[in-house]
This record gives sequence, C-alpha cells and structure tokens, in this order.
Amino acid sequence: GDYIYEGGGLPFDADVVGREHLGDEPTTLDDYRIRYGQYKSDPLLQASHAACPWFVIWDDHEVENNYAEGTPQDAADAAGFQDRRFAAY
Repeated sequence: GDYIYEGGGLPFDADVVGREHLGDEPTTLDDYRIRYGQYKSDPLLQASHAACPWFVIWDDHEVENNYAEGTPQDAADAAGFQDRRFAAY
C-alpha cells in the first residue's frame, strides 16, 4: 500500500477510515509536512510504528500516482512538476 495519498480526495470511504485530507493536493514542502503530519497523527498508525520496525521504500504516490520519468500522469501541470517532486522528496 501507499504511505500517503497525494490527491485532494481519497481512494476510499473517509467515514470508514476516519480520515479526510486537509487542504488541496500538496505542492510545496509545507503542504507535504501538513499531509504527513495528518497521517502521523493517526493513533492506529502510531501504534503500528511503535509495535514493529518498518522497511520503507519509495513510492510514486507521494508526488503523483503513476508518473514516469519527469512527466506527471496529468500533463496539465508539467511545468511545476519538478518543483513538486523536489518538495515531496
């Protein structure tokens, strides 16, 4: 699974999970800090981190799902994509 979802909407029922994204899709370092902070404030995720070690690998969802090389999935914002990748990673 993905650690965070970058989109403004969620790919699951927010009522079931108990989380709604704050703000729009992150594009700046501050936006990403807010998004990660939101996920890290989840008590179940905190318990999971406390219970066992994690082996974390890179995933594209932190920036844009299914992007390839330097091109976003939605080419409408290709100009700001490199800045967004820099902020996310």
